[in-house]
Amino acid sequence: MPLAALPFDDASYALWREHSIKVFAAEKVDAGTWAADGAEAKAEASLTSVLTAEQHTTGNAVRRVVFADRAADTVGWFWVGPASRDTKPGTGWLYDIEIVPAHRGQGLGREVMALAEAEARRLGYARLGLHVFAQNPVSRHLYEACGYGLTDLLYCKDLDAPGGT
Repeated sequence: MPLAALPFDDASYALWREHSIKVFAAEKVDAGTWAADGAEAKAEASLTSVLTAEQHTTGNAVRRVVFADRAADTVGWFWVGPASRDTKPGTGWLYDIEIVPAHRGQGLGREVMALAEAEARRLGYARLGLHVFAQNPVSRHLYEACGYGLTDLLYCKDLDAPGGT
């Protein structure tokens, strides 16, 4: 069944925003990048720094993904916008992508990625970058299967942990 990407209405956008902030904060804490205390405030500041006019920020597309014939059934969502890192000109960034739990494992990830890439092209981006947490092998596999390649790797070591002598 084909998928479609639609803009959020204001109420649904507010729910997505709250969810996105919580998930991003939790992922940063799980990765050991941020302390739990203040993580949600940092995540909110990060989102707000890019989406300065919320979902209406120029150069961004925050979309919910639905089955084309069932617009009320949200399959997932994505957010594409300008890269905020030092990247090649014309690079967009996939800030968020998620399939809702009820629709995971159905092979929809590639279709949602294709919709995000189409939005990136529509916005004028010639290249699309993304970040994936190392502890997320399912997403890493999806991105590799969609043709994304590694550009940087970051390593960390807890020096006070066993083996950190």
